[in-house]
Order: sequence, then structure tokens, then C-alpha cells
Amino acid sequence: MPSCPANIRACRPAAATDTTAGFTLLEVILVLIVVGIAAVVSVSAIQEVTRGFVFARANSEAVGKAQIALLRLIKEGLNISTVTSGTATSINFTSLHGTPASPQPKSYQVSLNGSTLIMDDGSTQDILLDQVTNFTLSYYDSYNDSTPSSTWTTTSKIIAISLSVQAADNEQATFTARIRPRNIH
Repeated sequence: MPSCPANIRACRPAAATDTTAGFTLLEVILVLIVVGIAAVVSVSAIQEVTRGFVFARANSEAVGKAQIALLRLIKEGLNISTVTSGTATSINFTSLHGTPASPQPKSYQVSLNGSTLIMDDGSTQDILLDQVTNFTLSYYDSYNDSTPSSTWTTTSKIIAISLSVQAADNEQATFTARIRPRNIH
């Protein structure tokens, strides 16, 4: 056996390893636990962001459809020349189309059928909007009139529309407009 120098460390067998280098099993397990917790938190955050995106997209779609339907009603309402009947949930009217020099009358009925808002011209039923939860028409004699009527009268001059739709997560979005037909005096 070789003699050991004054430095006792040099007498160690070659197969022995230094126990101060590397990680212990406990350290590795703790790191894996921390990484696992961080991954769970990250996945939860990503899920919430995704849910928010889907909710916003569905709401945007419902609101966009309702705005387009309301704009169509306003466009036709401005061109109304006569109203044959109007109730709180439907209206029958004649609208003028074409040029001012040669207007062409066209008759329409707007009503709610279940949860679908329909504009019917006698030959075609246009679906203006689905998932409608409320469609209400009110009629006023003037802008200063504070008491609306639920039916059209010969003195009515203004049509108020209230339209509610079901958006994402059963949220309600309500839109309103007042129309003063140009051709009713």
C-alpha cells in the first residue's frame, strides 16, 4: 500500500466521488414540484384568456347582427309612406324605393316569430335577426310626446324600436332607435 503524504485527501481511493458536487434527490424533487405548480397556474391562465376571447367573440357577433338588423329597420322606416297597421309587436307599412323622381312603393310586415325577427314583403321573408328576446314598437305623435302609444294612429309621426337579443352566456343586449319617416306628414 502506498504511503500517504501529509495531505490525507490524496489517499482516497480513485472510485470515491466528491459528495459536494451535483444535486441531491430532495432538491430535484422540489424543483419538479415548483415547475409543476407553475405549469398548472400557466394552463389555468391560458384557459381563462381563451374563455374571455370566446365570450368576446360571441358577444361581438350577436351585437353586430343586432346592429345590422336595427340599421335595416331604420333604413326602411325612414322611407315609410303609409302605415296600414302598427301594434306593439308588429308593423305593416309601405316604403318608397327607387329614385325621388320615380318612387316605387313596396309593402312590408315586420314581426317577431318566436325568437326570430322577420321582414316580409309578401314574396320573401327576410330573417333580420335570430335569438331575439324582446321586440317592442311604440308610436309617438311628436318628439316632445312623453306618452307613447302601443298602436299606430293617424296622428302618429315617430316610431320607437326596442330590440333585445341574447348574447353570450345568456347576457341581454338591448338596442333602441326612433324613426321619423320622411314621407309621413
